[in-house]
Amino acid sequence: MANTYQEIDETTWKRAIHCSVFRNSLEPAFCVTFELDITNFLQTVKERGYS
Repeated sequence: MANTYQEIDETTWKRAIHCSVFRNSLEPAFCVTFELDITNFLQTVKERGYS
């Protein structure tokens, strides 16, 4: 499989500042999202009077 990346010249790249924010971060972060069906959970919460 061939590499399909392209090197970017950060001295002319308009979004370079955004990249530098994350590059210089001590703990880079990311987010993972997913769908979750909580129908049964909500029913249990209501039955037990938690909400």
